[in-house]
Amino acid sequence: MGGPMETKVRKRIGLRRADLILAGMLAAFALVLIGGYALFSRQGGEAVLTTPEGERMLPLSEDVTLSIEGKNGIPVVIRVEDGAVWFESSGCPDQICVHSGRLTRTGDAAACLPAGVLLRVTESGEAEGSVPADAVAG
Repeated sequence: MGGPMETKVRKRIGLRRADLILAGMLAAFALVLIGGYALFSRQGGEAVLTTPEGERMLPLSEDVTLSIEGKNGIPVVIRVEDGAVWFESSGCPDQICVHSGRLTRTGDAAACLPAGVLLRVTESGEAEGSVPADAVAG
């Protein structure tokens, strides 16, 4: 099946035919997972913004920038633009919320825990206050 050059290369790097088949199968499986996510995840319609003062719905179709004062006076800036929502800046020390990036798909979420601010993307019209059980903290 392969020529002498292919045989030399496989011998030099220690690959057997079974290794190549396994690598091909793993690559195909990864493509199926990525494709499944792209096909079955839905574009979000709005975001639920939870702050120490309560919850607020933010339509992802309306561009807006919000400045919020979180717990302990930590300033947070939330931005909605082009169907996405994200933490633009935060006064927290670690900036994990800012590095979460743009949230666009239903179920995407990010939080600034020191400020007590949470963003969660939902479908349009999802009932307010319907927080999934794994998102509830005591």
